[in-house]
Amino acid sequence: MGTVLRALELVCNNRQCQIDYVAVEQDPLCRLMIQRVFNFVRLAVPGLFTRTDIFRLGHDVKTLAGRRKLPSVHNLIARVPSQPFSRANTTKEAAPLGLLDTRELFSSVRLLLDRLPSTHYVIECTPFADHLIGHMETVQEWSGEPQLHNMSNFSPQARQRLIWTTIGMGNTAKPHHFPHTPLTWAECLESGSTPPVDSYGIPLEKCPTLMASSNSHSDRP
Repeated sequence: MGTVLRALELVCNNRQCQIDYVAVEQDPLCRLMIQRVFNFVRLAVPGLFTRTDIFRLGHDVKTLAGRRKLPSVHNLIARVPSQPFSRANTTKEAAPLGLLDTRELFSSVRLLLDRLPSTHYVIECTPFADHLIGHMETVQEWSGEPQLHNMSNFSPQARQRLIWTTIGMGNTAKPHHFPHTPLTWAECLESGSTPPVDSYGIPLEKCPTLMASSNSHSDRP
């Protein structure tokens, strides 16, 4: 969500834009990060945001989806948890459960969109593990065909993400990025440090995608 706020800064700077921005995030540390970026962008682009109480709809998407009355929403951006679907865990003992995992939020986002029929959306998730093809078909029935995007165009990490959206996103469009944003691993390291090298001795340009643990599903309840 911090990335969304920085994108709003880029797009709306020097334009007559006003946005009623709302965030829903369970993790307290993530909320602090979102609040910090929100404050930074609010100072950088005065008048951009109409309100400052950005967590006023609560911290749980599942609770929000069952709320009796919902506010009007023009654009919904959902970064759903990737652990239930990720290819990163290949162990048979703890293979990703997809839509059967209690942490998945595709179904809650679908409930929200069913109640907000005129809302545009962008939903992001990691590519699904191969054995979850049936789960992918279900998500496609809800949200349409996803696009696969190379997010390393926007960050120093090597990562690919699936995007479901009602907003046109041409795959051939030239990537935009913020000035002074590091796009290589070397730029993120302390002075004097160098990234690992490949088999030809050339420093790796992109770092691996950061994970919460060595086994991305080890925190499953």
